[in-house]
Amino acid sequence: PTQRNSLYLKMGLSCGEKCLRFLLIACNLIVFLIGCVCTGYAAYLLAKVKEFMDQPVALVVPSIILSLTLLILLLGFLGCCGAWNLNTCCLRTYAILITILLIIELICGVLVFVYKAKAEKFVNDFLKEAIQDIEMTGNKDLEAMVR
Repeated sequence: PTQRNSLYLKMGLSCGEKCLRFLLIACNLIVFLIGCVCTGYAAYLLAKVKEFMDQPVALVVPSIILSLTLLILLLGFLGCCGAWNLNTCCLRTYAILITILLIIELICGVLVFVYKAKAEKFVNDFLKEAIQDIEMTGNKDLEAMVR
């Protein structure tokens, strides 16, 4: 640890700082656990889409979802470990990732607003193709995925 961090740790944390630290740890632990579950689900979704779709375009959305859930997993880990160990490097990386994530959310919101019609058409085409495939083949797995 740096000299500044050592001096800060020797002085101890005030009651409010301890409370905020444990709140940050608890919230990021929850984010980490949710990230684990979402990453598993996104990987499962990607595998199912690969199994049923021949178009590489269909893999774009599940791949983006998987990468975002991995980012959330990393974010929860950095926040939790940084707060637990009072590690400034982890906490700075956490703050930078939070800022980047907020910027990405703003950009995605604008893109969804601008390209709403194309997104709806893509989803509708995918669902129509899946329903036709279910009717023709009677594929129960694909039917369960569409529901």
